[in-house]
Amino acid sequence: MLLYWYIHTILWGRYAGSTETVLNQDLGLIAAAEEGLDRLIERLRQNRRDLRVVPDDFLGWSRGARFYPLLYMLTRVWKARDWVPGWSFRDSFLAE
Repeated sequence: MLLYWYIHTILWGRYAGSTETVLNQDLGLIAAAEEGLDRLIERLRQNRRDLRVVPDDFLGWSRGARFYPLLYMLTRVWKARDWVPGWSFRDSFLAE
């Protein structure tokens, strides 16, 4: 759940604006609760309404830029392969 929250904070730019204010709000959510992580995720849902990633999120050069590190991470985790020669992207990154 922590990784889920972390990735979504990056995707939706949770700390892109007034970082100190948002960080203080988030720290307040986890300070006095056993279910702090659930509360952090719920706060993300309140701000975004929906945390689903859709194809349109990858359109545009500035708004969608946060999503390209997600693609990179997924190619590494799922051991994506190049279509033609069949090379593993993960192995080619490790070789560099």
